[in-house]
Order: sequence, then structure tokens, then C-alpha cells
Amino acid sequence: MTSKQQNSLMALLLVLYGLLVDHYIGFDALNNALAQVGVFKFSALMLSLIATQWVRTWRLKEALSYQKIGRIAPFSVCYRITQMHNVINTILPFRVGELSMPLLLRNGFKLPLSTGMGLLLWFRLLDVLTLLALGAWCYLILSGRWIGLLILSLAITMLPRLLYAAADVYAHRPKHIASIIDNQTWERLMVGAAVDLEMQYRFWGLSLVNWGVKILSLGVLVQLIVDASLLVSVASALGGELSSILPIHAPGGIGTYAGGVAASGIILGIDFELALQTGVILHFAVIFSALISLGLSQLLYLWLAGGNVRH
Repeated sequence: MTSKQQNSLMALLLVLYGLLVDHYIGFDALNNALAQVGVFKFSALMLSLIATQWVRTWRLKEALSYQKIGRIAPFSVCYRITQMHNVINTILPFRVGELSMPLLLRNGFKLPLSTGMGLLLWFRLLDVLTLLALGAWCYLILSGRWIGLLILSLAITMLPRLLYAAADVYAHRPKHIASIIDNQTWERLMVGAAVDLEMQYRFWGLSLVNWGVKILSLGVLVQLIVDASLLVSVASALGGELSSILPIHAPGGIGTYAGGVAASGIILGIDFELALQTGVILHFAVIFSALISLGLSQLLYLWLAGGNVRH
């Protein structure tokens, strides 16, 4: 699918989404909710969402620099690749857009596809573990299980060591897949894991900051709309983000993201209609911030690199 076709599909989906929202919820209700939040607060939350993309970009830059891919991995190029991948991944259903990352890394840094896939797999593993940890954290606090919270907190601090040990075990190609993957390809697939312990902690720390700031920002937005505690609001926002990393992800996340927020909101005692309305607002905020961040990345790339970066 060409870039023009992707843009047309996204525009069509957004129009259909808007019609469904207007029919079942009504834009007047959404406008009232946004008015309740306020322009200044909403703009500040949007800025925090955009900032999380800078953290994600820094994680990619750290990985490329550690692997000595090229003399330098310019932040402007990494930012552009990260944002293009984010938007493509949002548009395409069932997480198919994930495959754009290895292609973008190949075009940007002459990286073999298997190496790009290795970095993608490692980052996605960290993302899933981070979201699960944040979800478990919210559950343990809400249920008052303080011993479990202490154990989880210790596990979070120890996770990089466990990942480092696991990566060391599988650094060499296992015998049972020797006939499927050659040794060079296996080494490239393991490129994200094959780092020292300090870098594992940096990857994990950047992942926690990225998702922590994003979920907290979305949670604050939920709290400004719904009469609930910040913790309940954060847990509700987590439902939408968890739905976005699953294979059930719809084109543009339309329907599934708001459904994830609504589902978690109902469990936490929020009215269904209000939870669904809030999920729609959160989804628009995520899409809008992604598009703004993509535009910023293109401007930064053209300004700093002149569109002709040498590696």
C-alpha cells in the first residue's frame, strides 16, 4: 500500500469514526467534555504525549549507537523513523504496521532487515513487560496488596538482570532451530538483547519513563472528565493502551482503543456511556499527538539534516 493510499484509508476511517461517534455519543457531549478539561490543560497533556515520542526515539538512538551502526545515529533521523513507524502502525490493522520498522531502518541506516527485526522484537518485549508491570502495579494498589506490590517493585528493578541472563543463554543459536535460521541471521535477531547489563538498565529505564509518562498523562485526562481517583483513571487509560498492542488492533485503532478504555472503566465502576465517551477523547488525543509528532519529526529532519543525512 502506497503512502497516498494509506493517507486516504486513514482519512476515510476517521470520517466513518466521526459519523459513528456523532450517532452514538454526539459531538456536543464530546465538546462539553473537552470544555470541561480546558484548552490549556489539554495542550499541556498533548505536549507530554509528544514528549514520550522523544523518549522512545532516544531509546532507538541508544541502541543504534551501542551497536556502532554508522558513525553516528542522528536524532533527527531516529525521530523521523520512530514517528513514521508509529503512524503506519496506527493505521494498519492487527499490528501489521510493525513490519515497517525494519524497512525504515534499512532505508535510513542500511541496516539488514533481520537486525531491524531483532531491535523491534526486543523493544516490543520491553513495551509489553512495562505495560503489564504498570497494570499489575495499579491492581495491587487498588486491592491493597502491599506485600505483592513490594515484590513487584523488586522484580521491576531486577528485570534487566533477568533479561541479561536470558539473552546470554540464547546468545548462541539453539540447536533445535539450526536448520531454520543460519548463525548470522540469529546474531542479527539477537542484536537488541546482545547488550551489556548497563545498556539493559538504560533500555528498561527509558521504557518505564516512556510508558509511565504516557499512561499518567492519559490518566490525568480521564480524571478531568470522569469523577474518579487518579489511580482508577490511570488504570482505565491502561485498558486502551493494552488493546493497542494486541493483535485485535483495528485500522487506526478505531473502536478497539475506545472499547479498551470503556471495558476497563466499567470494571472499575465508571458508567459505560461516560467511559466510552472518555475512550473516544483519549483515542483522538493519541492520534492527534502522533500526527503532530510526525509533522515535527519531518520539520526537524529537513531543518537539521537538510533531507540529506550522511551516515
